Amino acid sequence: MSEVMAHIREQSILIVPYLDDLLVVGTSFQHCKQQLDLVMASLSSLEWLLNIPKFKIVPSQVQEYLGIVLDSITQKCYLPQGKIQKMTQAVLQLTVSPVTTLRKAMSLLGSMTACIPAVQWAQCHSRDLQWETLDSGISLHGNLDGQLSISSNTIHSLRIFPYVSAMVSNGSLSYDHTRDGRPTELGGCTAMVRNLNHDTFLVIRYVKRRLTIMIDIDGKQEWRDCLDVPGVRLPRGYYFGASAATGDLTDNHDIISLKVYQISVERTPAEEKMDKEVFIPSVDNMKLPGVDDPDESMSGFAVFLIVFFTLIGLVFTGVILLIVYNKWQERSRKHFY
Repeated sequence: MSEVMAHIREQSILIVPYLDDLLVVGTSFQHCKQQLDLVMASLSSLEWLLNIPKFKIVPSQVQEYLGIVLDSITQKCYLPQGKIQKMTQAVLQLTVSPVTTLRKAMSLLGSMTACIPAVQWAQCHSRDLQWETLDSGISLHGNLDGQLSISSNTIHSLRIFPYVSAMVSNGSLSYDHTRDGRPTELGGCTAMVRNLNHDTFLVIRYVKRRLTIMIDIDGKQEWRDCLDVPGVRLPRGYYFGASAATGDLTDNHDIISLKVYQISVERTPAEEKMDKEVFIPSVDNMKLPGVDDPDESMSGFAVFLIVFFTLIGLVFTGVILLIVYNKWQERSRKHFY
C-alpha cells in the first residue's frame, strides 16, 4: 500500500489512505475531480479491483469519511446524525438498565473510540467504561456473552448532552465548564431538545425546601421527572434571570417565555420561621464554602472549654503541690533542730 500511495503522491495528488478507504483532496471542484480521475486511472493500471458503486465521484465540500463528516466550509468535523442517534440510544439503554453483556459494552466502547477524532474530550468520557470493560473481560475470562453490571460512576461519565442540571451557590462557587459542572451538581437529566419541530417546556418548582424539575420535550404535553432534591434552603427576595456562556462547543437555545407563579402552600408557624431565618443559599448534607457548620462550631467551642479547664486544673494542682512542698520543708527544719 505504501508503494502505491507513494506512486500516486509523486503526481502531486493529495490523498489520505486508511486500508481500502481513500480520501482525495483538491483546491476546487474541478481540481478535485481531475485528481480523483488520476487516482482511479493509477489504481486501474496497477490492476486494482475498484468498487465503483462505493465511489463518490462527485466532489463535495461536505464529505463523510470513516464515520466522520468533514466540512471544509465551516472547517469542522462532526458525527453524522444517524451515528449520534444510534450511540445516544445505546447509552440511554445502558442508563436505564445497567446490566448488559460484555459484547454490548465493548461494542459501545468501540463506537465511542471511533468518535475521538471528531468529539472533544471523547476519550475522557470513555475512560471509565474502558477500565470497567477491561476488568470485566478478565473476570469473565473473555466470555463476550457474560453479564456485567455497569457502575453508577461509569454511567455518570457517559452523560448525553443537552443536559439539564441544578446547582446551589452562595457566591463562592462557580460552574466548572471543564467538567460539565459535576463537582457542584445536585442532579439532572438528559434532554434531547436539538432540531425539534415543537416547543419544549421546563418546570422548576420550589416548595418547602424541596427543589423539583420536570421537562416536556416530546410534544405530548406530558411531564417527565428530571430531578428531585430535598433540603434546599433558598432565601427570600431573590431574582430570576437567564444567562449563557459559550466555550469551545457552541450551542443555541432560545427562551421564548419565562413565567413565574406563586404556589399557595400551608405552612406551620415553625416552618414559616425557618424560612425567614434563611439568609444564605445552602443544601442539607452538602458543605458549601463560606457556610459555617453548627456542629463544627460547637465542637470547636467544646475543645476550647476542655483546654481552658485543663489549664485551670493544672494551675490548681501546681498550687497544691507547692503548698505541700513548703509544709514538708518546714517540718524538715523543725525535725533537724
